[in-house]
Amino acid sequence: MEYIYYIILSIVIILSFAIKNTNSKILLILLIVTLSLFSGLRNIDVGTDTLNYYNIINNIKNGVYSPNVEYGFIVYSKIILTIFDNPTYVFLITALIINSCIITRFYLSGSKKTFPIACIWYYTFLFPQSCNIMRQYLAAAIVFLFTIFLERKSYRIFIIAVLAATTIHLSAIISLLLIPINILFSRDFKRREKKKLAIVLLLAIPIIAIYVSFSVEHYKSYLLSSANNKIGVLNIIRLAIAFFYIITNQSNFTHIKHCGFCKVKNSNLVPITLCYVIGIVFTSFGYYFTTMARLGLLYMFFEPIFVSEVSTFSKNRNLYRILYSILYIMYFILNVGSGWSGLSNYSFI
Repeated sequence: MEYIYYIILSIVIILSFAIKNTNSKILLILLIVTLSLFSGLRNIDVGTDTLNYYNIINNIKNGVYSPNVEYGFIVYSKIILTIFDNPTYVFLITALIINSCIITRFYLSGSKKTFPIACIWYYTFLFPQSCNIMRQYLAAAIVFLFTIFLERKSYRIFIIAVLAATTIHLSAIISLLLIPINILFSRDFKRREKKKLAIVLLLAIPIIAIYVSFSVEHYKSYLLSSANNKIGVLNIIRLAIAFFYIITNQSNFTHIKHCGFCKVKNSNLVPITLCYVIGIVFTSFGYYFTTMARLGLLYMFFEPIFVSEVSTFSKNRNLYRILYSILYIMYFILNVGSGWSGLSNYSFI
């Protein structure tokens, strides 16, 4: 049933452009539900990790808890299983939360002109992973939605969201790096306040070091060497385009007017660009260490926003449209078309 993946892609394209033109909340919900039903009702042989999660959730249902699964995810699954008594609902509700967080974040990112590109890019490049690394995807999606509070300078709410997500998957803790990125590149904070932030970060280093030392054994698989030792041509292209943007828009990085997330009116993509580059770096590490790329998952969520913004508002937008069209076609041929997504041979449960 390979055609299902392409049917959903068509639906994403139609609904995202309809939302752009009508600003309809009903169509927005329909888009989220469509994606969620697609990933949430997948069969156990879809993707590479679904069967493993079915075993984990069934064990949780029977009171058997794996030491490699965070307590927050266990409690979360227990609540759903208590209500529905069926592992399928854990997958379905998780998919609904993931897609609600990510699509809503795109919707709140500024101009609706960028919404279709962001959604199409997300579905092609990032969505398939949600059917594999489900627990981490859930944690990252929650944090990604709450980055909207960085824009509003509600740092306490953002920190609470990160800590809650960390109970689902420990990797969410690296999302705290978004706070200094947002503060240090904003004129809304005076130099004295930025110095205070630097002091707080220095004091936090020993605490973070201790925390990580206790967690190394839990996540030692992230340091396993990969059989592949090449950075990957797609990541090289991604980095090249991002650095081209930085070089040709130096004024944005040297004379910062406003660096809140996704402020389209100021056409300033400084924090998004930095987050995106961090994501590419982590993804590239995955070619050397088996699962290191997963640490950059949250930061890669900024890729659809970056791509859509520079393709819509950049002074060189026509060039970016060509470059990202080439990248999209290459990705489609090399990964999606070859079945890498794990969804090309899709079947419902």
